[in-house]
Amino acid sequence: MKFKRGHKINNGRLPWNKDKTGYSISDKRITKKCLVCRKEFKIYPYREDTALYCSKNCKGIAKRGLIPWNKGKQHKIKGICLECGKEFEYHPSKKQKLCNIICSNKYRKGKKRPLISKFMKKRMNSMTEVEKIEHSLKISRAKKGVPNFKQRGKNNSLWKGGKMKDYPESEQIRKSLEYKLWRKAVFERDNFTCQKTGISGGVLNAHHINNFADFPELRLAIDNGITLLEKAHIDFHKIYGKNNNTKEQLDEFLNN
Repeated sequence: MKFKRGHKINNGRLPWNKDKTGYSISDKRITKKCLVCRKEFKIYPYREDTALYCSKNCKGIAKRGLIPWNKGKQHKIKGICLECGKEFEYHPSKKQKLCNIICSNKYRKGKKRPLISKFMKKRMNSMTEVEKIEHSLKISRAKKGVPNFKQRGKNNSLWKGGKMKDYPESEQIRKSLEYKLWRKAVFERDNFTCQKTGISGGVLNAHHINNFADFPELRLAIDNGITLLEKAHIDFHKIYGKNNNTKEQLDEFLNN
């Protein structure tokens, strides 16, 4: 139904509360004096025993200097470690069963990891592919460049008793941090570009100009390295072999 000009919705009837004095809740309020400033303020009867101050400011003045009710109280509970059997304290919300990460690694070594929780499954299924990628990138950025020293060496669950000592000397050098830094320095100097083909990026190798085995004093010298693509590196050693490599051989290879 469309309304027309002059149409009255209530057909001229007066509202039910016209000229009536409404019941006000404030009529039931009582007055009380603030314990700090001694001013009178109004409260409802059910707050007669609890309302002691007229404002938060007066309450703060009254409570100033008092010791909090929970100061010095212990919120942790005691438990027994499943691995070492020692007693330790933990927060109830964590439901901790192992005292530290070392015991945790020992306890879980050789055991299958628990299945992903139902909550995580439900969450991942509800996410779109774009949201999944953003979620994984967020975790990657948070952990990038942050070393986890608690899970290195003997503390790691994959620790095999320091087998690096059993490897030959050349293998130990190639797996060392110094060798990785040397390799990175060679790539950065050559701008991650193959010096044979001129192609940037791809699978790059740091080639020793004077070979690794016959020149031990030049193994970690940056001037003794050059960037080559993996295919070009293989082609060089097919032509000249892997022993007694020199700078003259490399110059001949690069010019051909």
